[in-house]
Parts: sequence; structure tokens; C-alpha cells
Amino acid sequence: MVLVEELTAHGSRQLLRQGAAGILRRRTADEHLPWAVATVAMGSLALDPGLTEPVRNSYTRSGPVNREQDEAEARLSVLSPREQDVLALVGNGLSNRDIAGALNLSPDTVKEHLHRIRAKLGVETRLHAARIAWHAGVGMSHI
Repeated sequence: MVLVEELTAHGSRQLLRQGAAGILRRRTADEHLPWAVATVAMGSLALDPGLTEPVRNSYTRSGPVNREQDEAEARLSVLSPREQDVLALVGNGLSNRDIAGALNLSPDTVKEHLHRIRAKLGVETRLHAARIAWHAGVGMSHI
């Protein structure tokens, strides 16, 4: 069972691929934890109701959007989990200072992460990196 502050459909898929049996958002965990633990104990998947729709939609879209999403996800796969966290917050429009506060990092550390993210993705700007994230479904969630 994984408790998260915020998570996109892409992040949910990543956790599920890594073997998470359940994903709940912290702000609603009190309400959902009892049934989620029972569900996982019975061998089923427990997914926070607020995550169900974005995850379902990410698997049911078809055509060019899926190809574009698949390509973007492949590009993001080279990023470390922390770099993915930083990029998701960039995609949500946060400043370096706000990202630092959200992830308990210094602004200089965020700046270094962004430098590495741009290098790994082969892009020159923060906006281009965010655009790749958006195509992958990262950083555009209001969850």
C-alpha cells in the first residue's frame, strides 16, 4: 500500500508496474484505508477513487494520442524518480522555490535536477521538458 500526496495517471501506472497493491492519497486515506487494506489482503488492487478515472482514461485512449504518450513516457524513463517528481511539479507550473518547498529540497538542488532533466531529455528549456511531461500525462493532474 502506497500513500501519496499527489499523483498523476502516469505516476500511478509507474507504481502499479513496480508492484504496488494499493495507492491512496494522504488527504483521503482516513476515509479509504479500512476498505483498501481489506481489499489488498484479499489479493485485489486498491486504488483511491480520485485516481481511478485518470488511470482508466490513460489505458483506454487510442490512436495517435497513445503513440505520442508512449513516446513521451519512453523519453521520461531515463529520469530518476526524484527527477520525475521535479518534472511533474514543473509541469504543474510550480517555480523552483515552490518545488523546493514541496519536495523538501533547496532551490539550488531543484536547479541541478532541472539541469540534469534537460540534459537527459535533450532539450534546452524548462517549457520543452514540461511539454514532454504533459504528453506523457505527467504534471497536468489536479489530483
